[in-house]
Amino acid sequence: MYCRFCGKQIDDDSVFCVHCGKNLTENNKCNPKEQNNESNNPSQNTPTETDGGSSPWGLLLLLPVFIILLVVIIGATSYSRGYGIISRDLKSSDYTYTTSQDLTSYRITVIPLRDIDSCNIQLTLYNSKGEELFSDTISKTNLKEGSSYTYIFDFGFINSLSGSEVIYNITGKCK
Repeated sequence: MYCRFCGKQIDDDSVFCVHCGKNLTENNKCNPKEQNNESNNPSQNTPTETDGGSSPWGLLLLLPVFIILLVVIIGATSYSRGYGIISRDLKSSDYTYTTSQDLTSYRITVIPLRDIDSCNIQLTLYNSKGEELFSDTISKTNLKEGSSYTYIFDFGFINSLSGSEVIYNITGKCK
């Protein structure tokens, strides 16, 4: 005879199906010919018999996991190639600064408001006639947020700052 639940062949005197484990009592036993006809009817088969037990919901649940895994793999690959860290030009909103001067030097103190990869200060000193007396650029790297970095431009001569002009430009890169 055939099990009326799973359609597989079992012994005629079975009380339980050896394949699906269902209880087969005298009231539930079927004629083997009827059972054979029922097992050939796809509407009587269980979902595991017709589609291997897969469900469209299972695939939908796996989709987000697959997408997250893909993003992680792409991100790790990009980062290892140097594309993961993006630097941009330094903006005045990335730091604060103060200046001070004496007769022979000019000081600019930079306090980063975020980590800065590189910070360059180009300073030029002009006399009262507009002639360039001094020009220099000082660069520092890996400036940490909240720390203080002083750039000292030492002219090497005594300069009367009255009538002279100091022009400086702060540039660099940060993340």
